[in-house]
Amino acid sequence: MADGDATVKLADGFWPGGDGAGDMPDDILLCEPGVRSCEGATAQVCTSDGTAWEEIEKCDIECWAGWCALVVDSGTHTGEIDAPGQAVIFRGTVVVGAYDGQSLAGRLR
Repeated sequence: MADGDATVKLADGFWPGGDGAGDMPDDILLCEPGVRSCEGATAQVCTSDGTAWEEIEKCDIECWAGWCALVVDSGTHTGEIDAPGQAVIFRGTVVVGAYDGQSLAGRLR
């Protein structure tokens, strides 16, 4: 190997297209376990062993950072929209309810 070439360590396991025994590099993962991602409009998560992506759901509108966009359509909104990590799309006329001392105000978190 020339200077700067990577060294591949072999471990027991199966590597697609290999002969089965001892041909899977132990330091190569397809993805980081638990990380979310998008493939087009499909939300996906990396498997616990880091070897594959699993589909979570197909999004109606769009996928952003592994989450389907939450759509808030026309109308009056009271209460809380809790959408950590999600894209939130507001369509039409959305009125956020003000706190009147009795009912809940609208809130986006």
